[in-house]
Amino acid sequence: MEYATIQITVPKDMKTYFTDNYSGESNEELERNALLLYPYVYKKVISHGRAAEILGIKKLDLID
Repeated sequence: MEYATIQITVPKDMKTYFTDNYSGESNEELERNALLLYPYVYKKVISHGRAAEILGIKKLDLID
């Protein structure tokens, strides 16, 4: 999977939830990133399939 670099502005207290070197290997990072995507899936801005694609996992794994 290819990755792109983006810049976003977040409150200073949220800085700990973002890293510059996402490896995709840590289950803790995966859970954190899934939780960051959850509001967009919930509001139907993106689909479960697209969120799973962004996270690099299978759709059914994301739903579970």
